[in-house]
Amino acid sequence: MHRAIVEELVNIVLVTQESERNGFTEKPEMQADLAIIRTNFITNAAISDHLASSPPSESAIKAEYQNHYANTLATQYRARHILLKSDRQASDMVDELEEGANFALLAEKHSIDPSADQGGDLGWFLPEQMVPSFAAAVARLEKGQYTDKPIRTQFGWHVIKLEDQRQVPPPPLEQVREQLVSQIQKRQVNEFINALRCAPRRMWRSRSSSPLLLGQGPQHMSPRHPPARDHMPGLYPGGNVAPDPFGLQIPHEHMKALGIEHQLLQAAAHLG
Repeated sequence: MHRAIVEELVNIVLVTQESERNGFTEKPEMQADLAIIRTNFITNAAISDHLASSPPSESAIKAEYQNHYANTLATQYRARHILLKSDRQASDMVDELEEGANFALLAEKHSIDPSADQGGDLGWFLPEQMVPSFAAAVARLEKGQYTDKPIRTQFGWHVIKLEDQRQVPPPPLEQVREQLVSQIQKRQVNEFINALRCAPRRMWRSRSSSPLLLGQGPQHMSPRHPPARDHMPGLYPGGNVAPDPFGLQIPHEHMKALGIEHQLLQAAAHLG
């Protein structure tokens, strides 16, 4: 095993050296990809370092628990369902139920879900454990009632029957500690990034800003990389400014040179 790992590392180094020797890594598209990888690596390392330097305190974790769990009761449901591929098939199941058919037997015979072997029984679950449309349909049912119209999810069409429901106490803190820490750290990251975004908004307000402002000196740029231009038509509707969810007004060619276009759009998707 050790020998195989060494051989694989040697192969990787040889291919990398040959790619650098023949100029492959100097291609503009390669430079852009490498810039993205570099930026992602630095970003992830910086965020990890920031979180490691200020781990959530025990008091913060307890406060998070109080806000989300303490003194609250959750509703658990026990339900059966019949999953089918089409609305028509599911509607036929509803018709048979209205004629007195047994729900569990129909599920065993027709459902395409693995729970068919148990008569469609899903056991006890919390609403957040199910997809939203399924959970909402279950919450509207009375005990013993089934949906009179099929419910559509990404899995297909469901006929759902509520068997029972119960109130359950909140989980103990230790059981949800990791989740609480994750929630706190998510806020810490958002606060860290929001603080950093104040400076870039001012720095990039000018359309003539240089990519050198972020430390991307000539040594990091491909010698074959085309010089920045004032206009790059056709890349995006309206000219050379890429989709700009943060209002930074960074010219698109600068985004490409820095390899940050992808990160900005990813960040917008996460924050949106």
